[in-house]
Amino acid sequence: MTHLEAVKGRLAEGYLLGDLSMEQLEEYEEHYFGCPVCAEEVKLGAVFLANVKGYWETSRTPGIDETF
Repeated sequence: MTHLEAVKGRLAEGYLLGDLSMEQLEEYEEHYFGCPVCAEEVKLGAVFLANVKGYWETSRTPGIDETF
């Protein structure tokens, strides 16, 4: 897999969200473990998701947010 294929396929996002097939996952991991740009994208994406999850968990209003 080339870097361009990883970017065009938005594979970092798919990787973080668990949306990749097993084949895509294996190919992307092989690529990103050797690509500092993709590794940084995964790292930053993971931090972003953790922050969103943390915010969501601490700011919910019981009885309201469960419908969304």
